[in-house]
Amino acid sequence: MKPNRSNKFTKGLVCTYADSPLRSFFFELDKEHKKFYDDICNFYKLEELDFIVHRTGGGGFHFISPTMISKGRWKALHKELELINPKCPM
Repeated sequence: MKPNRSNKFTKGLVCTYADSPLRSFFFELDKEHKKFYDDICNFYKLEELDFIVHRTGGGGFHFISPTMISKGRWKALHKELELINPKCPM
């Protein structure tokens, strides 16, 4: 098992980069759902957030943007997607 390295550069994937007020926008789809997948991809594009997607071991998807945004915008964006996954961010 790899040692936990996440605390070297970040305070958590869905939080902030060390010593920065900016955040990356992370969202999780817990299981495969074509419409939600497309809706989330379109949401990132409409918000002009670069993003990558990868499949999780549980059959869902992680969406992550390297585009740094303010905490206020981060909260507002999550609010717009909360009906898809109210548990995200964890």
